[in-house]
Amino acid sequence: RKSLQSADAAGIRMMTFDSVEELIKMKKFHSNPEIILRIAIDDPTAKYQLGKKFGCDPEKVAPQLLQDAINLGMNVVGIA
Repeated sequence: RKSLQSADAAGIRMMTFDSVEELIKMKKFHSNPEIILRIAIDDPTAKYQLGKKFGCDPEKVAPQLLQDAINLGMNVVGIA
């Protein structure tokens, strides 16, 4: 909450999300976020497997999260 409010006050608009809970927090605590859906990609050659910790499933979860963001009136500007 505090991080979102600080980002808003500093003029930081662009941020990522990978859950509906994050969307709700952004909607509540940031005045005008530009949001990017973060998807999980499996890369067996990566030194660190961040896809297991960050991002949502691109096929099973991403479509619903995009719809949730639209329903909340949020400004989705990309997918990463």
